[in-house]
Amino acid sequence: MERFSYIDKTKKASKTLYFSIIFGWLPLLFMIFSMVNVVGHGNVIEKFFAGRDFGTFWVAGRMAWHSIADSIATGAIFTPSFFSAELKHHFDFLHGVRLWSYPPTGLFLVMPFSILNIYFSWIIFSLSGLAIFLATMKKTGFWWIGLFAVPAIWDNILAGQNGLFTSSLAILGFYYAMKRDCKSGLCFGAMTFKPQLGLIVPGFLIANRSWKIIFVAGVSAIILAALSALMWPGSWHEWFARVVPVQSQLMDKPIKPTAIQAYTASPFIFFRWFEISVKQSFAIQMAISAFAFVLAMFVGYYSKLFDQKIDKYKMIVLLLCLEAIAAPYILDYDLAALSCLTAVGLWQGWIGNGIYGGLEKVFGYTLLWLPGWNLVLGIGLKIPSVVWLDIFCLATALMADLYLKVKVATCVGETEKEPSKC
Repeated sequence: MERFSYIDKTKKASKTLYFSIIFGWLPLLFMIFSMVNVVGHGNVIEKFFAGRDFGTFWVAGRMAWHSIADSIATGAIFTPSFFSAELKHHFDFLHGVRLWSYPPTGLFLVMPFSILNIYFSWIIFSLSGLAIFLATMKKTGFWWIGLFAVPAIWDNILAGQNGLFTSSLAILGFYYAMKRDCKSGLCFGAMTFKPQLGLIVPGFLIANRSWKIIFVAGVSAIILAALSALMWPGSWHEWFARVVPVQSQLMDKPIKPTAIQAYTASPFIFFRWFEISVKQSFAIQMAISAFAFVLAMFVGYYSKLFDQKIDKYKMIVLLLCLEAIAAPYILDYDLAALSCLTAVGLWQGWIGNGIYGGLEKVFGYTLLWLPGWNLVLGIGLKIPSVVWLDIFCLATALMADLYLKVKVATCVGETEKEPSKC
């Protein structure tokens, strides 16, 4: 498959696209105000950086440097009480439990960005994420509009989150997979520091019979895990024994809406919001995840048989949709790739050009503004996040269009001599 290069830069975006993006920006102002209000008075700039996710990344990176080959120091990173105490030692205005929730391989990402003070580290971290994402968009032909327009991109920067890095890996992973390039395996292997974002990837690759990519992804993931185990002895045991249970408890707070729940766009958290039991909510989530896995296999299987007939743009957007709804824990930052490519698709017209194009447009435009409003709707109006439902509907519309194309292609192939039977 050739490089995705069908981008008409002279094409004018619709007023609805502009409105959706601008409307999606409004909650960012509310979030900044809330953040300053939550962390209190004093050095607002320091509190803004440290009060959100980047403070956790920065402290974890510094601790990781001092914990190399030291099992006792490593234990402090993966013991929530010790980590929280270290974080408060640097930023005494923080309160509540703060923990390093990522597996040990996630330390490789934050270490380089913790050498300098938090201000310069945040700048370098943000510029690096932007540069990598811009290079990804240019490489795949989607180019720049999603980068500068979609609020989810800038929310990653304001929070100091790693969504630009994971978004780049996801886009490149699927892009190279369709070209049957083993670099896809390296991307998916590197994504394992956020394992919940890769639940559908095995299904897609297996159905696509991309055995080399699967091998490369597996080997790269094992190498990263082994290196982290060598650098931080006992880290994997500590993570499973101490971090995972506490993170599960933090996720499961259905009694009253919290900022973390309002930002969480998964079916599991949605049903827990209504105080449905953990077992039942998780069962619903697993059913949806399994459904997404099967659809990813369908996409993988037919992307090989009808390589020149299936819309590659829509396939990547569809796979990112399935990736999102399959994850039991996903924040709005993680929707950067999906939001950007959806914006590009709406701008260029390849989202909304099928039989179910009207539905694709409705759910696509909604996806651009709804994630940012989770916080406002959740905290202010006590409305649970329904982003996952919008993504589910968008995926259904894209899947229906893809299925009809496959059906027509199959029919024409089987009745080439008698096309009237199609």
